[in-house]
Amino acid sequence: MSAAPIRRAALFCALAEVNSGPDRLAEQLRAQPPNPQQLGIDPLTSIAQSLMTLRARDVIVALYSTAPEGVLGILRRMGLIEQPFSHPVLYDRLFRILLDPAAGFRADALRRLEKIGAGHVRTAAVLDRVLVSPEMLRIVSGIEEAHTLNATLALIRRLCPTAATDEAIRASIRAMTPTTRLSAWVSRWIARAERLPHDRAPIEDHDFRILASAQEVRETAARFKNCLRTLLPEIALGRKLFLEYRPAAALVELVPLSDGHWLSEGVYIASNKSVSPELRQEIRDKLTASGILIYARHVRGGASQHRVAKLVGIYDYGYGLGGDEDVLADLETA
Repeated sequence: MSAAPIRRAALFCALAEVNSGPDRLAEQLRAQPPNPQQLGIDPLTSIAQSLMTLRARDVIVALYSTAPEGVLGILRRMGLIEQPFSHPVLYDRLFRILLDPAAGFRADALRRLEKIGAGHVRTAAVLDRVLVSPEMLRIVSGIEEAHTLNATLALIRRLCPTAATDEAIRASIRAMTPTTRLSAWVSRWIARAERLPHDRAPIEDHDFRILASAQEVRETAARFKNCLRTLLPEIALGRKLFLEYRPAAALVELVPLSDGHWLSEGVYIASNKSVSPELRQEIRDKLTASGILIYARHVRGGASQHRVAKLVGIYDYGYGLGGDEDVLADLETA
């Protein structure tokens, strides 16, 4: 199609309405001056003749009874994409946003885009109002990712109840560039977590201290000289919990299970050095006394089973409760 961008977009808007009934569309277009009355011809021919004579703005008025502010600029941005929207209903959704005073913040974000495509319309219609911005519309690829981002925003607000104000979130979005990855934006907020999901230890023993904030995770990682800080996203999602065992400066990794149960994934000490059998037993006794589950292979089979597992290429990265070697230390010195 060789039409200029503005006219191309107006034609796409009109043709999207054909499936809902050519008779109604033909009547709407005929009502626009200076369109002459076209009597005695079939609706499709009438539509074609109207679209050849009407200006782009008049086509929009025929379809939606009025034209939104800056309609020609909007049509130009739409027309820069030479293919029509992937689904006709998206044209109606776009103009509903543009004509609804309550959706002015969504319309403003769309107007500030260099081009307006189907994905932008879907995203603008779904994103939480705090997230709606040209920066996000340029990055978010569609409705599924928009829903994911809304869920992420809810998580950020839970993790950062003080820092994650609406204005702070908007400011962080304005600081994004076209090359900013969503994962990087989310990671920066997770790194500020004031309150991690599991803020109470599942064990009633004062010898254990829960790591309840991102700052505590980073400080502990520095003291233990390990990669704990890289696990912060999993901790923030509630998939892992770490306890510090005060009497011997050890870390206990726990994983939540269904029905309120917990499983110990392993025990670690500074620099991922070997955990002594005595310390393993001491911590294991305290965990099991509190109802925390332990892998059977960490309790039964012991060192001999662990050595055989390594022989056949099975590395138990959480090992630390049932034998006399620590696989993390073995791997570092291998």
